[in-house]
Amino acid sequence: MRKLYELSEDYQRILEIIEDDEFTPTEDEFKAMLKVEDDFHSKAQNVGKLIASINVDIEAFKAKQERAAVQEKSATNKRDYLKGYALWCLQQAGVKKVEGEVTVRRQNAAPSCGVVDENLIPESFMVFPEPPPPRVDKRAVLDHFKETGEIVPGVEIVTDREFVVVK
Repeated sequence: MRKLYELSEDYQRILEIIEDDEFTPTEDEFKAMLKVEDDFHSKAQNVGKLIASINVDIEAFKAKQERAAVQEKSATNKRDYLKGYALWCLQQAGVKKVEGEVTVRRQNAAPSCGVVDENLIPESFMVFPEPPPPRVDKRAVLDHFKETGEIVPGVEIVTDREFVVVK
């Protein structure tokens, strides 16, 4: 079977021929035109069905990722709870290390810094990040265009884009 883009080209040529007022198709030409149209519609339907099928697959992948994320969160919480439980038990028993198939040991964490009052910290320990560069508020530009019809200098409003919807 021919590809959809080839049928699209044939379909466009037929439309151009039909627009010619002097053209009167014979019965065979008319049947050929209907065949191209039927083939085009059939192929477009098949492409649409394929898109719908892929959309179902994508939704299944998303659901699987969500389930995996829930399972990961559950396993992480269980691990963190067990680590806290093991630490508490080791501390209560006064034991630093237990060896066997696995080694369970207490370890001092690296020093950390907590800020109590930012106003008392010398300026030499402060970081002054650069402000981000200004950016165009595209939503405001589009809203302005919709309300006034005026195009803001320096932008272009694109209104001729199309997309495919498969339901």
